[in-house]
Amino acid sequence: MTYRPALALLVIALLSGCASLSEKNAEWAERRAERAQQLEVDRAAARAAETRRQQAFRDTRPRCTSEAECEAMWNAAELWIADNAGMRLATATSNVLETFASTSPRLAVRATRRAQGDGEYLIEVSVSCGNYVFGTPNCSRSPHSAAMDFNRSVQRAGR
Repeated sequence: MTYRPALALLVIALLSGCASLSEKNAEWAERRAERAQQLEVDRAAARAAETRRQQAFRDTRPRCTSEAECEAMWNAAELWIADNAGMRLATATSNVLETFASTSPRLAVRATRRAQGDGEYLIEVSVSCGNYVFGTPNCSRSPHSAAMDFNRSVQRAGR
């Protein structure tokens, strides 16, 4: 008969342990849900930032309208590539400037000049490198910042 109170205390202790375990599981589930929600907020913010970055890049693309302005800007584009690309020019025409491809951290650059109509030309640049670490470019310089620098330099030459 003296075992019944001890057995009752043991059952109560075990049941209270189960209750605290289910409370812990609920707490962990709540934390996981909060983390998932924060991750989605962070991803949305990253997508918005990338969209703004791409728009800022598009807005800085050099445009020219006169022959003299276009010539000055195209010459500046060729000079920028010679000074900043890690690869030598492979093609240099009146509408395409392109370096050899890169298989290293050095930057490869391609610039094109395209007529937009009404005598306006758009100079567009693409910058890349061939060195990838875990699927991410590991370049000597950020291709995006190099392209932005190209746009600013070429645009200044047209003024």
